[in-house]
Amino acid sequence: MSVGPQRTDLPTTGTQANGDAPRRPAFERLLVSLCTGFVNVPADGLDAGIHAALRQIGEYAGVDRCFIYTFDKGVQHASLTHEWVGPGVRSVRESMQGVSTAPFTAWVEQLIANRSVYVPDVGRLPAHAAALRELYDRLGVKSAVNAAMMRGTELIGLLGFASVHQPRAWRREEIDAAHVLAEVLVNTLERQRAERLVRESEERLRLTSECVEDGLFDWDIRADRLYVSDYTLRAFGLPEGDNWRDPARWRALIHPDDAQQVQAALDAHLAGAAPMYEAEYRMARPGGGYGWRHARGRVVEHDAAGGPLRMLGVDRDVTDRVEQRDRLRQLETQLVHLGRIAAMGETVAGIAHEVNQPLHAAATFCAAAGRALASGRPDALAKGAELYQKVADQVTRAGDIIRRLREFTRPQPPKFAPVDVNVIVREAALLVGQLAAPAGVRLEFDFDESLPRVLGDAVQLQQVVVNLLQNADDALREHPPAEPAIVLSTRVESGGGGDGDSQAVVRVCDNAATPPAEHAAGPPDGLFEPFFTTKADGMGIGLALCRTILKTHRGGIHASHNAGGGMTFAFTLPIDPAGADSAVFSCIAIPPPGAQGTPQ
Repeated sequence: MSVGPQRTDLPTTGTQANGDAPRRPAFERLLVSLCTGFVNVPADGLDAGIHAALRQIGEYAGVDRCFIYTFDKGVQHASLTHEWVGPGVRSVRESMQGVSTAPFTAWVEQLIANRSVYVPDVGRLPAHAAALRELYDRLGVKSAVNAAMMRGTELIGLLGFASVHQPRAWRREEIDAAHVLAEVLVNTLERQRAERLVRESEERLRLTSECVEDGLFDWDIRADRLYVSDYTLRAFGLPEGDNWRDPARWRALIHPDDAQQVQAALDAHLAGAAPMYEAEYRMARPGGGYGWRHARGRVVEHDAAGGPLRMLGVDRDVTDRVEQRDRLRQLETQLVHLGRIAAMGETVAGIAHEVNQPLHAAATFCAAAGRALASGRPDALAKGAELYQKVADQVTRAGDIIRRLREFTRPQPPKFAPVDVNVIVREAALLVGQLAAPAGVRLEFDFDESLPRVLGDAVQLQQVVVNLLQNADDALREHPPAEPAIVLSTRVESGGGGDGDSQAVVRVCDNAATPPAEHAAGPPDGLFEPFFTTKADGMGIGLALCRTILKTHRGGIHASHNAGGGMTFAFTLPIDPAGADSAVFSCIAIPPPGAQGTPQ
């Protein structure tokens, strides 16, 4: 690297001064040539242009080597990026990359001050410049001039001349020329740097999009031209490089059932109603059929009136993700169904008993009707008609029990609709009521009869209540109190999210005689995790299913110990906004709120 201490008193003799005059026009022509030579040079021709400029400068100055060094940020290292050498002079470019500037602090400070630095005779350098002399000797330099290349107040490089054959007394004109030419070349280096950064950015973006398997799009809204990346073209079996597409033809590939929602999302963003365009839709594949795409974009340029001019975005093939999501939903539906079957499996005996009662009563009434009709009594016909009606009532009752059981256990996808939570809780109590009665468990109801509707699947929500009732009954059997009871209550409470954020809260509370140590410890960790159970013969899926179902309904569930013993399970459901002002009332013939006993 050609370096040297600054000299402020250049030996300008009269002969040298007179010799400068004839060279001034040549220097001016050189400046014009350099300034105009880079105007139309393409980005990939800048290196060759800079080399040609160095050759011109070197031949004009009559030097052996003309070069450019660039500095890293902080001027900690320098690299020889461009070099021209005269005939018979060896290049040193490969050996001068990433050279530390630490040994040359004084030289760096002069350059930072934007001063030209020169060494007329390397052999006459003082002792304190031993590192500099060693470097020059290694490079074969006898004399050198260096001019700072500044970007504002930042030193970014230097332009230098070197003589390798003999020392040279540099003329002021040559040093001034180096300074002026360095300023001219700064703009070229900055253009080259900017072009390189753009290329690196584009390549980085391309590699990123390839790695994350995202397609890029750039929509010129005013000209209605759509640029899509090569990755997207490959995904649709189109030739790479043909990136500009007709937006109308591109949108025509969207599935007809999805086109309206895609256009609505796009219009909302273009109108400023949405901060971003985002849509998930099906798009025709080149080999037939449709694949799922997920697109996101944003307007990045506007006209003076605020109208959209340009949109940038990404789109991704999410077919596998959507299919996996659908499969997961099917598995969840099957799991929920199996949970209902498991729940009913524990109550088969009770259900058989419940169905057997009306059937046995119907058979008894039929026998009585037969006897009455055969007796020949005057009121036999009226008595037979009365008994016939009782038979019909009992058969209807048995049919209702079977219908509720069939609806509860039938596999079906979730159907979200406005539902009455009170009706759900009461029907769940009917399903498991036959379990509570033989065990002497008292069911109590404390309902808010003005409870608004919630949006959900009635059967799945019913399953949550059934599971919680069975858990409560199991706890009462394991730790029986003097008077076992289960209280079911419903309320409307604030969800903590501000106005209009109300939610329905359902509580299932038992009074089991919980051991003091268990009560003090609180609900065990993992209570709602799959396969966690505290029962010897438990499966550990009931509470996990409750949490899964409620999460699907945008609700939640938690458990707590009661002060007097037992536990309370409370779950929440968001109020349906459409039905918040129209409360519904139950119409099932079971005990009213506050009544005691098993529902019949």
